[in-house]
Amino acid sequence: MALVIHPDPNADSFITVPDATIVIDNLTLDGNEWSALSPQEQEQYLRIAYRVILAGLPTIPTQYPACIGEAQALMAIHDLRHNISGTVSAAAVGAIKKQQVGQLVQEYYEPTVGGSSLVTKINRIPYFAEGCLKQIGYTIKTKTAGLKQTLLGRS
Repeated sequence: MALVIHPDPNADSFITVPDATIVIDNLTLDGNEWSALSPQEQEQYLRIAYRVILAGLPTIPTQYPACIGEAQALMAIHDLRHNISGTVSAAAVGAIKKQQVGQLVQEYYEPTVGGSSLVTKINRIPYFAEGCLKQIGYTIKTKTAGLKQTLLGRS
């Protein structure tokens, strides 16, 4: 299913897959990893980033800065690179242990290494996307502020 781009009322993205690919190729070193995904997987990562952006806003603005699509693309590749949302492939169905939309909490099964579980905390918003998101009132939650972070785990 193709992305519906903002400002369409049924939008699920601020940026198209080809435009996100250009942003990722120009601003990160992860272009090959992004290009290795199927177009459907790329769309899923962009949809996740779009929902994260909307979930972090106190109110939905009527206009967004031009950089919002870039921020969404950076969040999508950051998610892929750090496996924040787990894999989006069909083979990973059931990998999500817990997910909450309000205040965005996600928890995933963690692999067992030597009988113990590893837990990693990663900020969902990459540093380079923060400035743009702050322009529209997005609340950035950081470790230094002592606010809740996304808990990761894999099965």
